[in-house]
Amino acid sequence: MSGTTPANSRRTHVTNEARAKPNPNKMISRFRTLGLIAALAIAPVAHAVPILGGNITLTEDSLVTVTFEGYSAGYTSNLSLDMPTNGLGTLFTNKTASVGSTLTLGTFAAGTELIFRLFVHDTGLTFFTGEASRNPDNVAHATVNAVGNTHFVGFEDLFGGGDRDYNDFKFSVATKAVPDGAATVGLLGLGLGVLALARRRLN
Repeated sequence: MSGTTPANSRRTHVTNEARAKPNPNKMISRFRTLGLIAALAIAPVAHAVPILGGNITLTEDSLVTVTFEGYSAGYTSNLSLDMPTNGLGTLFTNKTASVGSTLTLGTFAAGTELIFRLFVHDTGLTFFTGEASRNPDNVAHATVNAVGNTHFVGFEDLFGGGDRDYNDFKFSVATKAVPDGAATVGLLGLGLGVLALARRRLN
């Protein structure tokens, strides 16, 4: 019939119009999703920051291991645990230790600060982790970067702070929680070992 639009044609026309009209709710949802993706893309990644003069203090009774992480220095130096008092002696020597070498220091009670000592053979000087006042030049010589249960430590081996790159001797200290009382037993055993060593030297 002339001038009449077939029913199928009208349905197709309506369907196309419906498809052409944007759904405001869907558009808002898409914008929110894109905004979230963009925010995640530009968000800064969180990293622990090395602290110059930082210390290593246990927050719980822990089994402690130390790992040699390498060095970049002309001088030869030894690392040892200065405090608590122990009979462990030299842990690593930078020029001879293999990167990744690990030693178990023992178990220590919560609240214990582990103070490490770096002895530099070429100058005869000794530097410590922690505050500047522990060192002969009154300058902090080690950075401490805590990542989870591991502290990454870097020493500067030159008097006065040197070039302050803190990579002359690098090591990490990992802690693992132990049952209550185990740290006390471990410290007692360490103390007995020190006494035995002292007696052998006297004899």
